[in-house]
Amino acid sequence: MGRLFILFLMLPWWAFFPVAGGVVWLGEKAYSVALEAEAEKQAALDAGIPAAVDLGAFDRETDRHRAGEVHVRGWIDTDLNYELVQRTNGVPTSRRYMYMLFGEADPAGSPVVRAAMVLTGDEQETFVDGLDRWMVDFGAQGFIFQINGFGETSVTLGGLARDAIEDEGLRTSEDFIFVEPFFEGREAALAPHGVPQKSRMIFWAVAAGVALIGVVKRRFGKSAGRKPRNLTETKAAPAMPPLPPATPLASGISPDTPLGRIAARNAARALAEQEPVATANAGPTTHPPRPVAPVAPARARGKGVSNVVFLSRLALAMIFVGTLSYDPTMALPLLAVLLPFFVLLRLVAGMRRMIGARRAAQVI
Repeated sequence: MGRLFILFLMLPWWAFFPVAGGVVWLGEKAYSVALEAEAEKQAALDAGIPAAVDLGAFDRETDRHRAGEVHVRGWIDTDLNYELVQRTNGVPTSRRYMYMLFGEADPAGSPVVRAAMVLTGDEQETFVDGLDRWMVDFGAQGFIFQINGFGETSVTLGGLARDAIEDEGLRTSEDFIFVEPFFEGREAALAPHGVPQKSRMIFWAVAAGVALIGVVKRRFGKSAGRKPRNLTETKAAPAMPPLPPATPLASGISPDTPLGRIAARNAARALAEQEPVATANAGPTTHPPRPVAPVAPARARGKGVSNVVFLSRLALAMIFVGTLSYDPTMALPLLAVLLPFFVLLRLVAGMRRMIGARRAAQVI
């Protein structure tokens, strides 16, 4: 898990924004699904409690109502009570308690299990302490329980529950369900609990965190990749080799002889060719570089302040977007509080630019 997280942080800065968009999309899908579930619960609450049905005649298609609500009657075989324990590497990691239910007319030792309750430790204590609430009659096999709750086809440790039923040499019926009783009452179980908004806020917070990582990598990675330029560095032009000197006259040759006149013309021609070469070797006239005032400390301080301003703006934007997604009615009051602070940050940034421009003019 830690290695995957490190690989995730090594992604390029731009890759975090599509990931954040995907998280937002998942959050909106979860929000819509949760809204539908809340609407189903409200419709079930408005419709009233359904009539109780004997588990021997229970039909999962017709007797499972809105929001998965069921209202069933049957008896519990206490000889088949189970403690389900899930282990990881031999260590118990989860524990549940199972009660198997049968139809009112099912005989003792019936091989067909109609339903089961898989309860946590707290739920098991609540169920046992309030048995009088669930027992409504007395039949051939003992007390008849009438249970109103959610009917599900899968629950936590549901696989272990089915394995336990098979280990007892029993089998589940075609309309077998797991019953989750309304321990706190029907109204409390079906009432809205704000789950859609909470789940949406969590997804938005995660998306904002992912986008923040990308923004920070873009901001600080770009600054770290810049290389400072050396303004005083100059590059010298390559020097050309000098021309060979003219050959001197022999001691026996005078300047007024033909050989002397030829040598004089050659010397004059060599001198004329050597002057432009010397000028080219000299190169353009250079001036000493102008000294540059040391600005590194000021730039470092300015960079730190700029980063603080940037992160402050980003935090304000994240707070505003998160609040808007959680409760749109709070957007305007929050904007009235944050807008003056944003204007103050802009004024501070403008004053910093003015001060920096004046310092630069004084240095020049």
